[in-house]
Amino acid sequence: RYLWKNRHTTPFEAVTFTFEVKAPIFVFRQWHRHRTWSFNELSGRYRELPEEYYLPDPATVGVQSTNNKQGRQDGADLAQRRMEVAWLVDHNREAFRVYRKLLEGGWPRELARSILPVSTYSHMFATVDLLNLLKFLTLRCDAHAQREIRVYADAMAFGRLKYALER
Repeated sequence: RYLWKNRHTTPFEAVTFTFEVKAPIFVFRQWHRHRTWSFNELSGRYRELPEEYYLPDPATVGVQSTNNKQGRQDGADLAQRRMEVAWLVDHNREAFRVYRKLLEGGWPRELARSILPVSTYSHMFATVDLLNLLKFLTLRCDAHAQREIRVYADAMAFGRLKYALER
């Protein structure tokens, strides 16, 4: 705590963590903004991607925030959002149907995957040192972070580790 409180952070760079993560591609794109991490994403060039995709809970979709260009807020009609999530189901199923047809037609995996939406789940190993993990958690566990990445950050927070260092 003394080291953290007094910003002696070099010792925090000596400890590393590797996480195995399965998440939607759009979450990975946010994660990759943290350039101090090392990422090894399992490639759709080498294996057929399973038909797995993210569907938001209609109750958490909300509407575009009026005061935050990258945020959302409550205020949507729940029945409408349920219908729209059903559209996403249809869209994802159709994208995977076309993906499989392209593969059956001999298309290389590296091109056939281009039909798939960013809601498709991918799989990666992500390595980071403790200092940069704490920075990640500070940003991504915050209430202003997008809910979908915040769920992952909250799961990684190791219980009380981040809070013990903030005291």
